[in-house]
Amino acid sequence: MNKFMWKNMKEINNSHRPEQMLLYKILKQRDYIKDGSYTIETEYEVTDLKPTMGLPSKGCIIDIVLINSQYSRMPYGEGTRVAIRINGGIHKGGKYKRRTRIKLKDKDQEILLRANGWDVRDVDKEKFPELWERPNLSETTWSNLVRDRLRL
Repeated sequence: MNKFMWKNMKEINNSHRPEQMLLYKILKQRDYIKDGSYTIETEYEVTDLKPTMGLPSKGCIIDIVLINSQYSRMPYGEGTRVAIRINGGIHKGGKYKRRTRIKLKDKDQEILLRANGWDVRDVDKEKFPELWERPNLSETTWSNLVRDRLRL
């Protein structure tokens, strides 16, 4: 990602939210990414989910994924896949019916992902407010926050 995009992403109308890009930037500095053990991607489309527990097999787009370098994108691929879902205010606020529908959709997606071998980590605004407020913290502090709260 280039510096212009990082600096100006608020003005650019794209699918990457500031909190998503900040977390991506922090994770990109982790040793397991630098040494090539894992790759990191944003807006990752998952199309190989198999139905489970009566839930239909739907594709989904995950905010950030970490994929073990041994994993193949083919169905039944081996290796570790971590789905990081970033849940902002819309998941807690809004009209009751809409909030309930979003929670059900999120839970269904989590069940499908886990049943298909994904490790799912949710980043909620209330549990990790620094990601949305973006205080001026050192790289070490950010790294420790991610390690402690996401166990990554």
